[in-house]
Amino acid sequence: MMREWWVQVGLLAVPLLAAYLHIPPPQLSPALHSWKTSGKFFTYKGLRIFYQDSVGVVGSPEIVVLLHGFPTSSYDWYKIWEGLTLRFHRVIALDFLGFGFSDKPRPHQYSIFEQASIVESLLRHLGLQNRRINLLSHDYGDIVA
Repeated sequence: MMREWWVQVGLLAVPLLAAYLHIPPPQLSPALHSWKTSGKFFTYKGLRIFYQDSVGVVGSPEIVVLLHGFPTSSYDWYKIWEGLTLRFHRVIALDFLGFGFSDKPRPHQYSIFEQASIVESLLRHLGLQNRRINLLSHDYGDIVA
């Protein structure tokens, strides 16, 4: 009797799981699509990391790097992005590994230290490793900062 119950559950679960795995992801909203297409990717240890990099005020030496929260992405900052470009020469944000448009490797031992190394790697990629950087962060990004 018990075995028959599990067989019935299995016969129901297998097709449902197969259907779920073949459902395409939802379409991006126009605003999110625009955010993605205006961004770029760099590679960290074979993983693609998404970032935004805008040039703002000419003549200002100030750079700000924005570190997003959990469980979101660099898109956290889109409502204040334009305002930040009026204050800073460079405004930079990334999607941490496992978030937003960055790769989400599985299995993977995610760590705060690795996320911080990715931020440092992005700054090297952009040639900013010896520049003074302002950090603006919240939530999970605070720990990384």
